[in-house]
Amino acid sequence: MVEQFERELTNHAFDPRHCTSADLFTIKSDEGQSEFLAASDEYLKGFVAPVKNDEGKPVCFHCGSVMDSFMQVLGFGAAYEWGIVHGEARCSHCKWPARGMHHPKDAQGEGLWNAQNLFLAYHPDFVEAPAEQVPAQ
Repeated sequence: MVEQFERELTNHAFDPRHCTSADLFTIKSDEGQSEFLAASDEYLKGFVAPVKNDEGKPVCFHCGSVMDSFMQVLGFGAAYEWGIVHGEARCSHCKWPARGMHHPKDAQGEGLWNAQNLFLAYHPDFVEAPAEQVPAQ
């Protein structure tokens, strides 16, 4: 099981480019915003930049499934489903981990921005294979 997951860590439907502020926000000028952007980019590097298919629909970078919660409710397609830990989620098709609640802080502990229901898949550089389960004796 762990061996299979490790192979799956490298086989992605789309290139896992690190997310940056420019992927999420309209930045007209970085004048006076360099510290904010640097701190925001530092937080975002743990995630994959949002990916869309040729039709412009959001997809899971790992399995390539179109993320459509309406179709997923009907039994078709995939969507992000919430996990048991607050803010954590995963693709309902391939189970790749993601986060849907974001509250990044700068080096002084001040909040940079807040976002809810902004699902960003974790970048493979920050995902580890699960530990092998040992049966109880």
